[in-house]
Amino acid sequence: MRRRQTGRAVRRRSGFTVIEVIIAIMVLTVGVLGLAGAAAIVTRMMASAEVQSDAAAVASARFERLRGSRCPVASGSVSSAGINERWAAVQMGNPSYRMYDVVDTVRFTRRGVQREQAYRSVVKCLP
Repeated sequence: MRRRQTGRAVRRRSGFTVIEVIIAIMVLTVGVLGLAGAAAIVTRMMASAEVQSDAAAVASARFERLRGSRCPVASGSVSSAGINERWAAVQMGNPSYRMYDVVDTVRFTRRGVQREQAYRSVVKCLP
């Protein structure tokens, strides 16, 4: 296809210009970088959730041990696998009910920062 325009022959070509290709590459790059950033954040959150889940499991196990005993120890602490646990039991109401308010504080290190999480439960001792 040839057209005459002001005395010169002009040939039309189909396709993209260099500017359009550069803009498309820039848009694609921004999108890929956004996905990479989101993946890094999700990975960090999953690792943090795993440590917090371990801390909750430690506290839950402590509550179950205290429920399975004749009477909970008033307080104590244990350290294992980088998790420090400290608990205290306070008797509630009438002593014949054998009910205790137990607070279990779990300390753990996440990315070089020491964090602390407290869990609370009511424990009824075995008769």
